[in-house]
Amino acid sequence: MLIVAGYLNVTDRDRYLAACREVVELARSTDGCLDFTLGADLVEPDRVNIY
Repeated sequence: MLIVAGYLNVTDRDRYLAACREVVELARSTDGCLDFTLGADLVEPDRVNIY
């Protein structure tokens, strides 16, 4: 199993996350992908965590 984690800093986090819904659905439907998620960081207002 390979786990990739990271983060992005974006200017409009809510808009960015809303626009990524299709990307998450496509990633999760890929053979071998166990999970893919993007989430708002609870401390930094411009940070999106990727797992």
